[in-house]
Amino acid sequence: MQAFEGAIGQEDGRLDLGVHAEFPVAPQLVKDEEAPATILHIWDERRRTFDMGFVSDEHRALAAWPGFYEEYWRALKELLRSPLYTDCQFRIGESAGSLA
Repeated sequence: MQAFEGAIGQEDGRLDLGVHAEFPVAPQLVKDEEAPATILHIWDERRRTFDMGFVSDEHRALAAWPGFYEEYWRALKELLRSPLYTDCQFRIGESAGSLA
């Protein structure tokens, strides 16, 4: 609310310009036929958890690093079980409904 009422903080005069990332090569996407059993198990869990019929390209790209992806999924599952996640999800839905 304070940000809408007036300027806050101190301006130091420096401006850091962001640099747009360039990706000259598309990420490698793991196909179902090439995925190890652990990755296929994660994808099945993900489909059931989110009630989705597909695996997104983001998850197919992350699966190129199976060790990292398994840890990522383990951490994400814990967050999804949190009551805070459920509350946030509900509030976002309520906000979207009221804005529509």
